[in-house]
Amino acid sequence: MNLPSSKPSQSESQVQSPLNIFPFSKGDCYNCNVKDRWLLHNAVVGGASRRICTSCVLRLNPSTFCPYCFEFFENPLSTTSSSSSHRFISCVKCSSLSHIQCLSSSSSPPSPSSYHCPPCSQPNFTFFPVPESPVDEKLAKVFLCACKIASSVMKKQFTLFNTRSERAVKEAAIARKKTKEAIEQCFALQRLHGSLDVSNNNKNAVKKEDLSGVYGHGHPQSQNGPLNNKIGTSGNNPVVVNNIGANVIDGRIGNTNNNGGRFGPPFKTSAF
Repeated sequence: MNLPSSKPSQSESQVQSPLNIFPFSKGDCYNCNVKDRWLLHNAVVGGASRRICTSCVLRLNPSTFCPYCFEFFENPLSTTSSSSSHRFISCVKCSSLSHIQCLSSSSSPPSPSSYHCPPCSQPNFTFFPVPESPVDEKLAKVFLCACKIASSVMKKQFTLFNTRSERAVKEAAIARKKTKEAIEQCFALQRLHGSLDVSNNNKNAVKKEDLSGVYGHGHPQSQNGPLNNKIGTSGNNPVVVNNIGANVIDGRIGNTNNNGGRFGPPFKTSAF
């Protein structure tokens, strides 16, 4: 029985690809739109979280590091600081800050009025070229600086979002309180309106009862009969004669038939 050999043949070993000198996943940079970029960072671009390459992280934040020694400025000092080790020179095109000490090491240090940082002085400049050999110390510093910048930017963005969310929560609580007060006020006005309607209905009912008692069929009349107003004449003047009663002998006052009643002569009043 012939078993396959466990050792790879020489042809198979020759086909194997060489070891990846930069074993990280690739991706597309959102900022430079270059495909197959190495080591993408989570950073904020245009107010949104994006994945950008190491070189773009440094390009988008020029005032946070020195482009020569790649020192990260978490709290940048003033360009006129008295400390010589932290005195900076600013680029005339962008906000990049470079150590004067780093520039003085060069053969011809530039003047502050005409200084251009490396990205502004070289159109095709990149901070982090794709290496063909293992990462050296300089690229490691560049990558570490980009990581610090991306972390700082994300922390600031988190603080900003946290502040906005807390403000939104407070505003929502205030709006909820105002809404509750408005609803309670509406209910109070509704109850007051209902009580006023009931009171008005009761008053109207009382008035109707009073009016029905005065003008209704149950109003008692005089036992002597209705009051009759008779208009007569006495000479040339009209005379109103008031008769109370139904006949001559029932206590009529001012009877015109017998020129006098039980209680005296007729009561005459002038109409004019």
